[in-house]
Amino acid sequence: MSDEAITAAPGPVAWRDKALPLVFWFAVALLLFRPLFLHDAGEIASPSEGAPPGKAWLDFGSDLLCFVICCATLFLVVKGRIGSIAYNTFREAVRHRVLYLILFFALVLMFASGALEELAIIAYKRIVVNFGLTCINFFGLMATVFVGVSLVYNELERKTIYTIVSKPVHRWQFLLGKFFGLLLTVFVIVAIMTLFFFIVLNYQAATTTDLIQKETLYQDQEGKLRVVDNMAWVKTTFLLRAAGAAVVKGSGNLLGFESAAVQNRLLVVVAMTLLELMIVTAFAVLFSSFSTPTLSAVLTVMVFLAGRLNEDIMRFAAQVLANALKEQGVAAAADLALGVHVKVWLAQFAAHVVPNLDSLNVLSQAVYEERMNVWRYPVLYSICYTGSILMLAILIFRRRNFK
Repeated sequence: MSDEAITAAPGPVAWRDKALPLVFWFAVALLLFRPLFLHDAGEIASPSEGAPPGKAWLDFGSDLLCFVICCATLFLVVKGRIGSIAYNTFREAVRHRVLYLILFFALVLMFASGALEELAIIAYKRIVVNFGLTCINFFGLMATVFVGVSLVYNELERKTIYTIVSKPVHRWQFLLGKFFGLLLTVFVIVAIMTLFFFIVLNYQAATTTDLIQKETLYQDQEGKLRVVDNMAWVKTTFLLRAAGAAVVKGSGNLLGFESAAVQNRLLVVVAMTLLELMIVTAFAVLFSSFSTPTLSAVLTVMVFLAGRLNEDIMRFAAQVLANALKEQGVAAAADLALGVHVKVWLAQFAAHVVPNLDSLNVLSQAVYEERMNVWRYPVLYSICYTGSILMLAILIFRRRNFK
């Protein structure tokens, strides 16, 4: 089947149906670029020592240009045929029962994080933050794998790709539409989990044992604490007010406003998670374009694990080289046997081919409040790597014979 013979499923989508995805994508782009803009604003207000004059403004201009290009690209994608396919893919994906099961378990685990207070001896807040962000990353990955690996395969298995002949769409538009539809689904799930996680953090911070006792007890003139007569009602109203305030603060945290319990560094971790899942989504679409769902799921998970171990693979190659130099008693690497060089080259090749997801993992830095190096380079790397994987998927999909 020729490239022009592939046709798209969706008909014309009204602008009112495209407005919500467009606003959502713009919000995601702003969320990803927000750390860059905050960093640039800080550099403009107080330039680093030894920085060339005007460098802060140059960085701000380049970041703003990249943001405008991303928004323009998103606008062209959403309003065109790709946007129509993505919208229908999103509608199909949100009806997937597996997504609701994954989301349910994620929210249950986050609410159950309060039980960690009884188990943790020290550093309770760090444990809860680490646990919640890990749940967001893990269940986001599960949603990507279970839904993404069957997107293209189901279209081919049900023969729906043949029956839609009303409006011709190129294969690359069909594949990109599937990718953006799945990515929108994953981002919405991550946003929901993040909102509930921030609400839980704010609620736990406002309902500690000391605060509850302070609300339900009062001190008389003699300095003694006495229980309030209607303590149950006072405690109930206090918890309800704390829950309402937690919802408001959690919504503000998702929009970038800090609170006493949630710092913006947690939002940066979520943004890096979105970039990580964007790369994994591209691999899910790639494997789905030529393989069965089971094999695609296995390959996608293997790529994720290899990406997380990217830095370890590089260290393994360096350790193999150092051990060989020590065992063989030679001074230069050129004098080593060919087998050692092959091992080192294969490890380095694997480390450069698989995505470096470890560079996007800033969870430990956020938990231990260290300096976070998450500026323009990880964002640029994620976008370029995702584009490369999608181009490879398009090349494979264009050459595939559906007969």
